[in-house]
Amino acid sequence: MEEIMKRLKIYFDIVLVILILPSISFSQENNSLYNGIWRSSEYGETLEIKDDSVFIYQESQGKLLKKQYIDATLDGNFLILRSTDVPFGGVTTYQILLSDDILSLIENHSNTVYYYHKLDNTPEIIEQSNDQRVNLEYFWNMHYERYPYFKERNIDWEQARPKIESPFQQQLDDDALFEHFKSLVDLFNNDGHIWIARGKNESFEFYTPLHNNPTQSIKPKKDLMFLIGEKYLDNHQYKTTANGRIIYKYLPDSIGYIFISSFFGMSDKQDKKEQLNDLRTSLDSLYTFFNTASGLIIDVRYNGGGNDWAALTCAGLFCSKDYPVISKRSRIQATNDYAVPQVSRVSLLPNNLSKVPMVVLSSKFSVSATETFLIAMRNVPNVISMGVASMGMLSDSYVFELPNGWFFGVYSDKVYSYDGKVFESQGVPVDQEIKMTKDDFENNIDTVLEKAILYFKKL
Repeated sequence: MEEIMKRLKIYFDIVLVILILPSISFSQENNSLYNGIWRSSEYGETLEIKDDSVFIYQESQGKLLKKQYIDATLDGNFLILRSTDVPFGGVTTYQILLSDDILSLIENHSNTVYYYHKLDNTPEIIEQSNDQRVNLEYFWNMHYERYPYFKERNIDWEQARPKIESPFQQQLDDDALFEHFKSLVDLFNNDGHIWIARGKNESFEFYTPLHNNPTQSIKPKKDLMFLIGEKYLDNHQYKTTANGRIIYKYLPDSIGYIFISSFFGMSDKQDKKEQLNDLRTSLDSLYTFFNTASGLIIDVRYNGGGNDWAALTCAGLFCSKDYPVISKRSRIQATNDYAVPQVSRVSLLPNNLSKVPMVVLSSKFSVSATETFLIAMRNVPNVISMGVASMGMLSDSYVFELPNGWFFGVYSDKVYSYDGKVFESQGVPVDQEIKMTKDDFENNIDTVLEKAILYFKKL
């Protein structure tokens, strides 16, 4: 209880900082105030701060391994992280707040808060290693200590122990070892946020359970997307915005159609705050284009996700008020306890289309941040959803490194909707279940989109 009360006090301090942040001119001196070793029990991460220098470590079994792909610097009250030589990341800036011996990092573009406790002693630091036993055991332990959905996904991770030990009778080359890691990843039952990767930039090789057991459909989604563009969007004559991630057009009878293909890469900027500004500008152009529409169809059936902050910003174009959408409770590493919730809200836009009747289309290809978007839209009064339930894969994927320099994804967050529901593995349901039929597809008819158009014609 004492810890919770302390966190609540810090939370209100953070809210105050966020509200007055634009008017504050922070001192660029006295960085030594933050010197020390700071540990996050929820996210398995430790910061070592020495004046302007910051080193970031990941933790397993109480030992630290330095993250090699991140460059971190301290600039006054701001921590700046730059990802290098990998196709994910970019530049992220955090505002630092120190209160009651807890260091809080407030992510600038999303206001997500990460808490760190100061340590009296530096934990043991392990070195990089190519030893296959070291790497396999590290992978197993990181998942054992962090993963929150063993029960929900019916995963017995202990069964993976023989897979950890079986290859040690012979030394595997890199290709064989990577294949062995892939077999471990496959145990996570279609959880695409669990992954293994190696290489850098153009040579980056990435694998999730979805590669081995892809979602089945009547036809590959590329065929369905081509059908939409060819038949319903006048042979692909449409407008685009958000770095090509959103296409839009008026259908007959002043019905607006918005297809959002991804909540990632919606700007070509590297800095995430600049990405957010670009996205808001793009959404404002959609408001101008569609504010006299008789209805709107928002199609996220083939959106594989991206960033929650982008999804919640897009949701802000269609909502009339700011409200909580999801909360994430992070599993405290190597325990069955969970930290206080991190609440994510709709990022309301002043120019919004909330008065226009809307239909949201989803499918089993709607994944991750797209499901955050779908949860947000469930709370909008003049919206109905059609299609089928989403994938059921909501948590963020955090990037970690193996001692040999390969990358893997695992997370500790358990995600709840605003009304306390867990949609992991089952997906976000729809108001009207409509499945694509084989006959319609062969006759160049999008069953679901046709039903949405008919809905507006009946209003």
